[in-house]
Amino acid sequence: MGTEIWKILIVDDERQNLEILYNILKSADDYASSGQTEYRVTVAKSGRAALEKIEADKPDLILLDVLMPGMNGFETLAELNRNDDTRHIPVIFITGLDSVADEEKGLQMGAVDYITKPFHKAIIKARIKTHLRIVGQMRIIEQLSLIDPLTGIPNRRSFDNQLASEWARAARVDSVLSLLMLDIDHFKRFNDLYGHQQGDVVLKTVANAVRNTARRPGDFVVRWGGEEFAVLLTGTGMEGALVVAEEIRSNIELTTVPGISRTERLGVTISIGVSSATPSAGITVTEFVQQADKALYMAKARGRNRVCTFTGGPNHEPAGAIRHRGKTHSRHSSGGRAQREFSRTHKRGAQVCHFRRQRKLKRVLHRFGHTQRRHSASSFPRRRPGRNNSADRTHEA
Repeated sequence: MGTEIWKILIVDDERQNLEILYNILKSADDYASSGQTEYRVTVAKSGRAALEKIEADKPDLILLDVLMPGMNGFETLAELNRNDDTRHIPVIFITGLDSVADEEKGLQMGAVDYITKPFHKAIIKARIKTHLRIVGQMRIIEQLSLIDPLTGIPNRRSFDNQLASEWARAARVDSVLSLLMLDIDHFKRFNDLYGHQQGDVVLKTVANAVRNTARRPGDFVVRWGGEEFAVLLTGTGMEGALVVAEEIRSNIELTTVPGISRTERLGVTISIGVSSATPSAGITVTEFVQQADKALYMAKARGRNRVCTFTGGPNHEPAGAIRHRGKTHSRHSSGGRAQREFSRTHKRGAQVCHFRRQRKLKRVLHRFGHTQRRHSASSFPRRRPGRNNSADRTHEA
């Protein structure tokens, strides 16, 4: 079991108090940890200096003196509360005041506890240990609330947080994002025929297959809800997203799901909708998600087990070509006809489904001057024995 590290910031304008508290915490580290806990203590001598340190490296707990020149403890706490990134950090006030009104004011502002001067070593140790244990418990609860308990991958709430963060980052650096919306084909029929327990096996199998395929740093796989999943691809345009989407579709089609008996094996397929956007171009997050959802609806309407894309106009990257059920369904042909068809599709702005074997996708995208994102996929058992399923390729943005 690894060492648990807690970061504690002490804020006091008196050097003697800083030294006393620092020494108490280091002795508490030795006493309470037994090799499993470590306190990393930093100090600040003013409220303003504390805010700068917190911005650079957020602590797990703050010991904050009330009476300080310039910005006092109450004002410092008020600043922390105004910032969404710091309002959750627990603050214990340090004070020589014995006024009930002052203590009430601090607690109403959000302080979790008071430590009065002169300091009592045992009380300080116990209170800090208690509040850090609460912090740990809250983090576990928060983490569990962001994970789907059945599949073990992030849930919709986690996706919303991640998308908001990545959207803001992409807007700052003028980068591109892509979104895959996935839906298991005929899942209700599967549940009705084999039962919900077997349906849970399908959900877990699909989740693992998607996670093992989209595993580049920056790929974010979530269970959207029910039989739907989503994959957020950072720094990946439409052509790269199509490569990843087809790899996921193909891998899941070739993945076998444990059936009801030892001898029965049940196959499963998925439909995928793809959208791609550059946030700085003016598109909203809502439109970005809706485009992927509309493309998914088209994939379902056109027969399932396929990838469809959404192109919204000349500023969007072109859709790629996708393999469907082992057959070649080409909307593009080689030469000038392919170029003309691409131009018409690119200009009118519409949902477009393309069906072409994966090996032809590279040639199509190369013709239009695009490079593909190479990606990684794990091994999946195929229905036909004797075929090599392993792949060891590397993702690139």
